[in-house]
Amino acid sequence: MNFRKKKHGGSLGFTLTEVALAIGLIAFCMLTLMALLPVGIASDQHTIQQSAAANIAATVLADLDATSPGSVSSLFGLERPASGASSSISHTVFLDENGARTGNVDADALPAESPRYRVYVEFTAPAGSANTPAVPVRILVTWPALADPEVSNPPANFTGSFEVISAMKKW
Repeated sequence: MNFRKKKHGGSLGFTLTEVALAIGLIAFCMLTLMALLPVGIASDQHTIQQSAAANIAATVLADLDATSPGSVSSLFGLERPASGASSSISHTVFLDENGARTGNVDADALPAESPRYRVYVEFTAPAGSANTPAVPVRILVTWPALADPEVSNPPANFTGSFEVISAMKKW
């Protein structure tokens, strides 16, 4: 910085060029920070949705694990296949932003119910023997739910998803 003595008052100060450069540098930095703001907000929103979907998947898995074979789960109303089932079974349920079920299990989503998440649960039948100790379960949480409102079609048009493949005690 070049401090100069003014002729009239003898005080020190900056030249107009130095002030203009400082303002330009500050403006450039502010514009850069403002340009990064939407990226940060989008990343934050995606993280919130991923966390909610992970919590939903964990809750669905815990609900199914607490349900005895051949019964309907208490929280989501999903039927856990009976022991010895020989075919794969899938269910679809729609949830609101709080994770509460909207509508009936395996029923198409209704826009009036404002579902946010679609949960697709698939039980895969054990291959062949009665000695199989566990049954694979696939839980796919997708959003927005109304991108795929018909349960007859597997989810395909979603913006975001979270998938868990786990093993449950034998049917």
